[in-house]
Amino acid sequence: MLQLHLDARLHDLPLHTATLDVNQLGQTAIDLFANQPRLPGIVLCRDRQFIGIVSRQAFFEGMSRRYGQDLYSRRPLQVFHTCNPTPALVLTADTPIATAANQTLQRPLEQAYEPIAVQLSPNSYQLLSARDLLLAHTEIHRLTATQLREQSDRLTQTVNSLQQTQTQLIQAEKMSALGQMVAGIAHEINNPISFVYGNVDHAQKYSRDLMTLIQLYQRHYPEPNREIQAAIEEIDLDFLIADLDKTLNSMHLGASRVREIVRSLRTFSRLDEAQTKAVSLHDGIDSTLLILRSRLREQRDRPEIQIHKHYGEIPRIECYAGQINQVFLNLLSNAIDAIEARYQQDALLEPQIEIRTELQIAPGQPPRVAVYIIDNGIGMSSEVRQRLFTPFFTTKPVGQGTGLGLAISYPIVVEKHGGRIRCESEPGVGTEFCLEIPVALPAKAEVAV
Repeated sequence: MLQLHLDARLHDLPLHTATLDVNQLGQTAIDLFANQPRLPGIVLCRDRQFIGIVSRQAFFEGMSRRYGQDLYSRRPLQVFHTCNPTPALVLTADTPIATAANQTLQRPLEQAYEPIAVQLSPNSYQLLSARDLLLAHTEIHRLTATQLREQSDRLTQTVNSLQQTQTQLIQAEKMSALGQMVAGIAHEINNPISFVYGNVDHAQKYSRDLMTLIQLYQRHYPEPNREIQAAIEEIDLDFLIADLDKTLNSMHLGASRVREIVRSLRTFSRLDEAQTKAVSLHDGIDSTLLILRSRLREQRDRPEIQIHKHYGEIPRIECYAGQINQVFLNLLSNAIDAIEARYQQDALLEPQIEIRTELQIAPGQPPRVAVYIIDNGIGMSSEVRQRLFTPFFTTKPVGQGTGLGLAISYPIVVEKHGGRIRCESEPGVGTEFCLEIPVALPAKAEVAV
């Protein structure tokens, strides 16, 4: 089978050499066609100059007419060519196959299968059958389709790879920008909420004074004029007096809650810090739990997730606090997801997450702080655990997970802090993650950041 490529030209196809002078007898052409059954036609020339072509089909159609054998076989081919003129399609040997096929198909229908004269040099011509040309064109089309399909597959892989890289970069950029954004938001919220919190007490005192004054007016002027009485009824003064103090108490409670959130945001907003500092892991865990409070509380389809904290006596550790907080966020978010997945299968589940910390001191080893995050979620199989830290691997439905959380957490703990991260899990029982972080950041890890 002929091996073609996308840039194949006519000279790459099987060409036929059959040139006769127009002064030669028709019998010569009969003998030539008989000896070469696949010959599509004959090139006619005079004094080595191209005159035209005679196709096999046209030649034998002329011969099959009445008296055709006697008329043409014993006379020069010039006679046949004059009586049966056929316009010849002449193309150079370097014509692309697709171009040649297009010009071939543009000929009149009765010439559709006429051979093509291929000019190799000024006085050298060979013939190409229309069938071979169309078969070659079909093969070129197939090769083009295959190449486009392969290019499409490669492009898809490249796009996927770029999307994955983009997702990683965006995730990293988000987490970097998040620290600045959260710190800015916390600062912007803290100023006005401080005003609110500081003035609520005064507002409560002022309101009580005003209520006392109103009651004095009511006692000394029990029958106000019609306009005042109408205003009292319109604003429902009795309800306003009873509800105002409750409203101010709620404002005081809400302002206190916002101040607590702002403090946690400030702790969590260390995400963009490029320098290490000695911090309390307990503060980082508590701030992360506050960030996740909306997910931990009772939902429409499950009860509240109980948090059991067993904090040991641990020192402040030298670390990139924002990155460690990010690890806590990833692990606790995964624990919540696992609990929700199991609760869909077991409505009697009492969802809970246990967090334990302890100081580990081993001979010949630097002291470490261990943080255990244990959930009673759906658990994982050994196959899933083996791929746990693979980028973009996720067991969550499409759109609910990027598969980046644990893949990002691993290098933070291991590479940037010289620590360890371990996972133990059993399907239907739960999962335990253990982070072991050195109290002092190793010099090697600090250089690697």
